Order: sequence, then structure tokens, then C-alpha cells
Amino acid sequence: MPLGSSTGAYKSGPVRLNVPVCVGAVVNPGDVLVGDENGLVAFPQEQVPMLTERAQAKLRLEQAIMVGIDGGAGRQDWLHDTLWTLRLEKCPPLSSP
Repeated sequence: MPLGSSTGAYKSGPVRLNVPVCVGAVVNPGDVLVGDENGLVAFPQEQVPMLTERAQAKLRLEQAIMVGIDGGAGRQDWLHDTLWTLRLEKCPPLSSP
């Protein structure tokens, strides 16, 4: 589908095709658009392999978390580790005199 930009506030009128448009962020011709009920993201096609790899890693992490929850784990190590890291960033340990 070609990417277009109207030159005015009217729905019908002159349109320029295959030019960058700004909709809160710049979207260029050829960019990939992915969306769901939470929003829309645009990125260059050359980032697809890297983003696919990261998305698959995130999916594997979330699946492992669900296995732990389904198994009745009393403690979620990933959550504890994340909260501990955030605490250390905000309140570094006091150094010894």
C-alpha cells in the first residue's frame, strides 16, 4: 500500500505518494507498520531480523514465566531480580568508611 500525505486538512485533494509522513513519529516509505489494540509501531525493513529475534526472546521469557506461575512457584526470580536491580539503581549501597 503506498504511503501518502495530504497537503491540507481535507480528506480529498492533492496527495503526495511515497514521501515521509509525520504521525507523532516519522514514517518513511517502505517502513513496516505493526499494530494491535495497544498501539502502532513503525520501523525500517532492515530492522526486521533484529526485532524478530528480540520478540522471540521476549516470548520465550514470558513462556518460562508462565510455566513457573502454572507450576505454583512461590517466588518469581525474574521479578525479584528486576526489583533488586531497580532498588540498587535508586539507592546504591553505602560504602564502608
